[in-house]
Amino acid sequence: MRSKVLLIGIVALYLALAQLSASTLMPWCDEAWFAGPALNLLTKGYMGTPVLDPTAEWHVRDLTGIDRYTYWIEPLYPLSQTIWFHFFNFGLFSVRLYSVFWGLVALASWLAIVWKLSGQVRAGVVTAGLLAVDFQFVWSASVGRMDMMCGALGASGIAAFLWLRERNLGGALLAGTALVVAAGLTHPVAISTFAGFVALAWYLDGSRIRFHHLAMAALPFLVGAASWGWYIARDPAVFWAQYKGNVSDRLVSGPLLEWLRSQSIRRYLFMYGLAPDTHGFSHIKIVVLLFYLAGLVGALTSGAIRGHKGYRALLLYGLVASLVIAAVDKDIQSFYLVHLVMPLAAITAVWLCSMWEAQRQARWALAGIVAGALTVQLAVAGSRIVQDPYHKNYLSATQFLKQHATAGDVVFGSAELAFQLGFDGQVIDDYRLGFRTGKKASFVVLDQNRYVEWIANLEKQEPQTYQYIQSMLHRDFRLVHVDGAYQIYERKSLIAKTGLILSRLGDRRDSGTHLPYVWIALRNRQS
Repeated sequence: MRSKVLLIGIVALYLALAQLSASTLMPWCDEAWFAGPALNLLTKGYMGTPVLDPTAEWHVRDLTGIDRYTYWIEPLYPLSQTIWFHFFNFGLFSVRLYSVFWGLVALASWLAIVWKLSGQVRAGVVTAGLLAVDFQFVWSASVGRMDMMCGALGASGIAAFLWLRERNLGGALLAGTALVVAAGLTHPVAISTFAGFVALAWYLDGSRIRFHHLAMAALPFLVGAASWGWYIARDPAVFWAQYKGNVSDRLVSGPLLEWLRSQSIRRYLFMYGLAPDTHGFSHIKIVVLLFYLAGLVGALTSGAIRGHKGYRALLLYGLVASLVIAAVDKDIQSFYLVHLVMPLAAITAVWLCSMWEAQRQARWALAGIVAGALTVQLAVAGSRIVQDPYHKNYLSATQFLKQHATAGDVVFGSAELAFQLGFDGQVIDDYRLGFRTGKKASFVVLDQNRYVEWIANLEKQEPQTYQYIQSMLHRDFRLVHVDGAYQIYERKSLIAKTGLILSRLGDRRDSGTHLPYVWIALRNRQS
């Protein structure tokens, strides 16, 4: 009864944090990129990405045919979103609520995993509690990316296998691989879950697995490959161009010591408050990493945990999955961290429960450690909510555009603007600002997250493009809106036509000073 009450409180706390985060976090391009194909499929019958220009590729990504087919990502996320949008009106919060839903699935799955491996429901509930307040988990469950769906499907596959394996090994392998394959059709990082699943199954049931079991486990892979292959067959050349560009150069390469340094410093220390550009309160996030590190070290050094087959299986899964992610994520993307946090929280929960039973005299110390870590988690999540960049920055910029742009005006800007301005072609996400396409825009929106940095990088990467952008902004545009996230430029011919008064910009209204304002800021940031 106590566990049920605690679990209800955990779910309520998670939903509150996730909903508040979803209502206040700054929108970003990925959310529009990955929701757009579902909207197109629902309203137009094909799965192109409506906001990305086919010529707007970056790094090694090729966006050929992106307006007709979305091949650069796995298809299950936009396909499943289409069903979601049948029941919930399309929009930013609907997109984010989809991730909130999958966060609930992930919590339930990890509760079931740890409960089964430990034989204690309490350890599963503690795992769910640690995840429900984890600021990385809450963030992933509050934004419109496929990471939470991928992680939840993978975890549910592990849970299904564990709970079915003793009664029906073949059925357990079939159910487990079906859900893991679904995770792989959501995002390729699920290869880490698959590797962990294989290690777990072999460790627990290697002596029992026969050929017919393997055949049953292979069936979901065949169905998944056939389903995806049907979509690929519509235009294999475009698929290869897009997908190859998105997955290439992902594998870790170079010296082993450099790989270890990147993983320990960039993936963990930087993401937990010690990055060079982190200041003030944000440093406190390191407490969370130390908390998880204490749980991992404690579990590895505990004879009781190492001697428990279920706990060893959990440690094996966490090790294998973590190593695979480290191997396939060369760029060390922050949004993949949730896949590492979930098993790490589970291991920490197991250690806490073990210590609580074995060290009764030290329970007060354990309670203090947990309270301190949870306080930091809630403080970080709460700080992000209070900052509320959605209302303070995003809506400020998009409301300005709504007031001054007419139906025929094209806006060059990051894709998230489409959640307010529409996905019908008014917003074109092309940070080269028409250099390759020759398209003209009435408004140019430079966002701090992407366009400001990417355009500055063009000075060395594509000097001709950079000079075009600089000349065009200086000659044809004037800065008409500035906030903490966006700079909006309006074509001078429109300003002359409407007689717009730029009172909010003060002395930056002079056309000879607005452009240096942008580029001086960039150079100061780079120096």
